[in-house]
Amino acid sequence: MDMMKHHVAQQTVDATIASAASKTTYTGASVTLGGWLVSSEAAVLAGIVLGLAGFVVNLYFRSRADAREEREHQARMHALRGQQPGA
Repeated sequence: MDMMKHHVAQQTVDATIASAASKTTYTGASVTLGGWLVSSEAAVLAGIVLGLAGFVVNLYFRSRADAREEREHQARMHALRGQQPGA
C-alpha cells in the first residue's frame, strides 16, 4: 500500500511540475512578444530563456511520465498473462 501512495504522490508532483513548466513556456513566449513590441532586447532575450527553460522542463517530466506509463502497461500485460514482471 505504501508503494501505491508513493506512486500517486510521484505522479502528482510530476503533473504539478509539468503544469508549471507549461505556464513558464507561455510566460516566456508572452515576454518575448512584449519585448519585441516595445523593442527591448533584454525582454526578448529573457522571454526566449524562460520559454526554452519551460520547454526543457516540460519535455523531461513528460518523458518520465511516458516511461512510467510504459512500465505500468507492461506490468498489466504480464498480470493478464499470468506472468511475473521482468520474466
